[in-house]
Amino acid sequence: MTKRVLKSSRPKIPLHALVQEAFDLKCFCNNDRAYLADSNFDWSMIDSLEKTAKVCARAEAVWVAAKADCKVKTERLNKLACECRKERSFIAQQLRSAVQVQSEKIKLPWYSLRHGCADIVQDIFDLFACCKKRQEILPKAGFDMSVAERAKEKALELTKLVALNTNESAALSQELKARDLVFNELDSMASAVRKLAIFSLSGYPERAVRYRSEFYCEQNRRRPERRSKNAV
Repeated sequence: MTKRVLKSSRPKIPLHALVQEAFDLKCFCNNDRAYLADSNFDWSMIDSLEKTAKVCARAEAVWVAAKADCKVKTERLNKLACECRKERSFIAQQLRSAVQVQSEKIKLPWYSLRHGCADIVQDIFDLFACCKKRQEILPKAGFDMSVAERAKEKALELTKLVALNTNESAALSQELKARDLVFNELDSMASAVRKLAIFSLSGYPERAVRYRSEFYCEQNRRRPERRSKNAV
């Protein structure tokens, strides 16, 4: 059974390199306007190429900024989740100590000790409910109710952060899709302009050669090097 190789939905060329090459193509075409005058060169393609390159660069900037913001909030979420795990363990430990001191039996609620945010929040709520139900007798055993209150507040904040992070991750995914859409469009447009310019300048090879993609030319030059390294 052969493995299916999933192709990337993005061009191989880095976005910043493609944007630069698009602007370079426009400059080359303007410089070669006299040489392209006798051909059926579609100059509207150059205007569209420039506009799409600007849109692509803007989409990349928006996505990078959104990604950085999402990363900060994710780090904050992870930090709070870690604090809540510690609070959960501390409350459970304090309750066990109270059980040993207090003559009346206190049945501890089951808690998962899992690291998922939903499990942490549920465990803290269950432990808090146990403390609240016995708030009259627990202080006599040396249990500090403010600890349970603080843990509950952190658990509520964690719940809100999880919801916010989920929404922002979805928004970030949409930003990435929008960027990739215009990225692919720019790649197709740049390729079309290159082919048309090279064909139109077939009588001027020294000029036509400038329209080849520097990135892909460099990739092609490196292929023999890769093959030789793999053969060793």
